Amino acid sequence: MNSVNLSISGMELSSFALNAFILITILLWGAWGIFDKKALESASPRDVFLILLLCDIPLVALAAAIAHLSGQSLTASGGTLFWTMLSALTMTASSVVYLIALEKSEASYVLGITASYPLMAQLTAIFFLGEPLVPARFAGSVLIVAGVTAVGISGRRSKSGAGRPAKRKRAALGRR
Repeated sequence: MNSVNLSISGMELSSFALNAFILITILLWGAWGIFDKKALESASPRDVFLILLLCDIPLVALAAAIAHLSGQSLTASGGTLFWTMLSALTMTASSVVYLIALEKSEASYVLGITASYPLMAQLTAIFFLGEPLVPARFAGSVLIVAGVTAVGISGRRSKSGAGRPAKRKRAALGRR
């Protein structure tokens, strides 16, 4: 494998380090969905969303402190503000509808289907940002579609039956 150094915010990053960051992101995102599902066992999507937002407040102070200690100043032009606010709006809307879907079905189903968002990001990048359609990424997109189709075919269970195999088994046997 080639060792490629990338510069992110002035920090050199090898391809190994970049891949490590990506792997950590995948692992954390996987855990995030499970933690959301567990939170929804005792609260509504609205309450979980509001608590998530409250948990973000200290992160703003932490980010400001890190920026200050690194000597970097905040640069926010009109374009930066517009695109960042649009990003925050889409993140907020997607979080709300994701939590509602997660409350209504099994985590493995909702997370499996929503894992197709990189495909949407790739298509958007091609048409909106003018990025090239790279054959290997296209092949990956085909695999994403196949995976999402397999998850979709597997069906979903309603909230009442999700995660309760003993209850479904008793019901199938005619017991309550």
